[in-house]
Amino acid sequence: MKNKIQLVIALIIIFSGRTFVYANPNIVVTITPIASLVSMLTKDKADIVVLDKAGGCPHHHHAKPSDKLAIDNSDMIIYIDEDFDSLISPLLSNYRGKKVRISEFDSIDFKSIEGGVNWHFWLDLKNAKELQKQLAAIIIQAFPEIKPNVQENLKEALIKIDELDKLKKYKLANLASVALLSDSLEHFFKSIKNSQLHIFQTSNTSLKNMKKLDDALSSDNIKCIILEIDQNAELYKKYNKIVVQFDSENWTLNENLGGVDGIFIDKYSKMINQLNVCK
Repeated sequence: MKNKIQLVIALIIIFSGRTFVYANPNIVVTITPIASLVSMLTKDKADIVVLDKAGGCPHHHHAKPSDKLAIDNSDMIIYIDEDFDSLISPLLSNYRGKKVRISEFDSIDFKSIEGGVNWHFWLDLKNAKELQKQLAAIIIQAFPEIKPNVQENLKEALIKIDELDKLKKYKLANLASVALLSDSLEHFFKSIKNSQLHIFQTSNTSLKNMKKLDDALSSDNIKCIILEIDQNAELYKKYNKIVVQFDSENWTLNENLGGVDGIFIDKYSKMINQLNVCK
């Protein structure tokens, strides 16, 4: 009897001093800007897998067998919407993990300046903060073992986004009149005060709209022409304006240069600095 009691005591001592190691949650995210915002919340407490990390327009991402394998082996999949991540739907059939569709978040403003839906919501820093708040709550509910880490990381992440927002407002306070020829960049310009923003839908190629665009770009009212990185800048040289091209759709993830954590702050800061020439 004495030996049994000693054994029980020994086991209590052993297990009371034991550290239990939890396997990191495996979270799949469709594009790098969102993956970076997620990684800021989890840091090393979750493994973040990005499906489209080659940059360029996410609409043109071709699903690969490795994408299906990554999703099947994940605990959570985070994506924007089937209309944006058009190739995600077939990959989610029979998925048993937690599906997070950002388009269902009421706190996110998806509206474009001229009405309708613009899925590039993360370029509005207010949206970026709301996204992190809602994702933090979802991640904590799904993986309570990392709750303290996510809560602390959220505080730090929101401070970083606030600092980025202050930098943006300070540097772009006196932005000159600009012509925006990229639908995907609307959310970036929403919060810039005192700027004269002229939006032109380049997808509308009617003669009337082409004439309107030509007249506007030929005038002295516009100093800068804003394009996406994959648009042809040569078409606008004749107007003798400053042309700024943004890389904003989806950012290339170079595994050799570190993880996805810092991409959002780094790329967004570069976009802000690019517009200095338009002040």
